[in-house]
Amino acid sequence: MAATVSGWPEIDFDPAVWIELPMIWCEATWPDHRAWARDLAEACWDDSGLVPGEYQVDNLALTLAMVAERIQSSQLPAQHFFLHLPDPRMMPLQVCLGVWDAAGERDATLRVLTGADDPDAVEPPVVEVFPTQYLGDGLRTLRYCPFDPSPGHPPDPGAIYATLNYAWRVEQHDTDVRLFSSCPDLARLIQVIDDIDALARSIRIVPLTEEGLDPSFTPA
Repeated sequence: MAATVSGWPEIDFDPAVWIELPMIWCEATWPDHRAWARDLAEACWDDSGLVPGEYQVDNLALTLAMVAERIQSSQLPAQHFFLHLPDPRMMPLQVCLGVWDAAGERDATLRVLTGADDPDAVEPPVVEVFPTQYLGDGLRTLRYCPFDPSPGHPPDPGAIYATLNYAWRVEQHDTDVRLFSSCPDLARLIQVIDDIDALARSIRIVPLTEEGLDPSFTPA
């Protein structure tokens, strides 16, 4: 899908739960992902009220830098990336948000975007209507798929991963929206569904003009 859009997302997220990755690196923000990771690691530990061990800040900074580097080099169909990290001792969980010009019949497109009919799922996906204030009714699916190891690693016939997908068609702005996450730690993803639901419900689409966001737009 092309990433050209007539609407663009605004997300009101809880900074005590979520970290948003910068869309670009520059001197006005952070010169690179390593500087960002160091600042965020220190801030996460400071805000937590916990006393870090000798290497815990360094370990979190390294983890965040590795995640950011992996995202930069990936071909994920998204423009916005969030890390679920309510506790600096946890492993960050990546959640991605993508928007595109609306294409195809609504219901069929939402099923494709959420993998509702994925033939590779190990069992039929759990498909639910997911209502929101700003995006209207969409779909949410939870499914389990065989885990495909990285090149050079032998496959484990019993290994699976969980993937959670949301999708909406915002007719007002002729925009399709997809929020998604996946994780080989099934319990980790299941435990944070409420937080991801809350993030999903905070998304709104604002109109774009040729110059950028419409200055006359007033959120509902």
